Amino acid sequence: MVQKSFVHFWQKPLLPSKVSLEVQKVNIIPPKINKIWVRELGSGSLRPGMRFKTGEIVRNDGLEVFVSPFTGSIVSVGEVKGYLNRQYTEIVLEKDDEEQISQDMETVLATKDPERILNYINLLPGELKFSVMPSNRKLDVIYISLMDEDPFTFGSQVFIKEFHKEIIEAISFLKELANRQVVVLPEDGSITLDTPGMEQVRIVPAYPHSLPQMIIKQISGKEISSRERLLDYGMAWLDINHLIVLGQVLFRKSVDIIRPLFIVENGSKPKFANAKIGMPFTHILESIRAENYRAIAINSLLKGLPLFSLDHPTLSHTCSVFLIPEEDIPEFVDHQCINCGECVKICPSRLPVNMLIRYLQNRRYEDAVKNFDLLSCMECGMCTYVCVAKIPIFHYIMLGKYEWQLIKEKEETDANA
Repeated sequence: MVQKSFVHFWQKPLLPSKVSLEVQKVNIIPPKINKIWVRELGSGSLRPGMRFKTGEIVRNDGLEVFVSPFTGSIVSVGEVKGYLNRQYTEIVLEKDDEEQISQDMETVLATKDPERILNYINLLPGELKFSVMPSNRKLDVIYISLMDEDPFTFGSQVFIKEFHKEIIEAISFLKELANRQVVVLPEDGSITLDTPGMEQVRIVPAYPHSLPQMIIKQISGKEISSRERLLDYGMAWLDINHLIVLGQVLFRKSVDIIRPLFIVENGSKPKFANAKIGMPFTHILESIRAENYRAIAINSLLKGLPLFSLDHPTLSHTCSVFLIPEEDIPEFVDHQCINCGECVKICPSRLPVNMLIRYLQNRRYEDAVKNFDLLSCMECGMCTYVCVAKIPIFHYIMLGKYEWQLIKEKEETDANA
């Protein structure tokens, strides 16, 4: 397998947009009907009519599946498909007017055990997860980024202002989890936060230098590829979204999480919307009166995922929404790679992207992994951004990684049969 380390860029990185901090605030009234998407459960014990309290650990055939972010009852349980045709179980719930707090949450918080608390928060619906070391072991270092990773948003500045107490509470909690804590801030001084007892490092907020692996290399000198887990190096990476969720659980003693969304819509000032986990996007878009859009990207323009259905709910990791009008949608055409080399020049992982894309287009995923180091891709999306032929390289890479995962899972299943 070809395994390459990072090098300097041959192309200039993207600098964040210089924009005003002025945003339009929107408080979204929670709807009666909410939805939770979890990875495919198959047949199980979840049935219409079952009731949950806020903070209750919901189990399916004895396995912990998710923590309910509100009080209500199941209306229906079904299967849906998301990005890359990935299967999810959709649980539709009717929210009660009166909240009831589950003993599960009170019990977990009363332990003051970081491992139990973080594992509990990891059960909130969504992909925002905390790395947890085994009991009685500390991480060597936690990197806490207060920077916007995507160059087209400035949500962190707004989030820190709106959730200052929660963020401070989360940072205080994290001090006990590692021998060293490093807070990463933008070099331009646009974000400041008092973090006593923690190191502060300021980084030029240039993309993709703002990606976790790149920042860790700048600070520590260690090159950790996407094939490897930070936890194996005694490290963890948390961004401002982790702090907002963790801080609300600790400070407000609730998992009825406010999920702040930074919303960019063509022709109007950015919006800052207080959504909740479980809100369908139909309700969010109606609440902000969105009109001029043809497509929606979630969490990033460069490496964000397209929204395939307006029934998709807000989840723990949802942080920004880009409403893209018809005229701004790239016209992807059926062109082949012209070997211009722009993707190779910009790739922070030094991958031979021009060769990799040929194997991915022909569905030769095992060759892409073994011969062209597919799994080392950082998923920055810059290859698609610079592609002269307008090939959606990023999505081919995401599909390739997903298909490789399915191949490995099938091999493991066959071996254990």
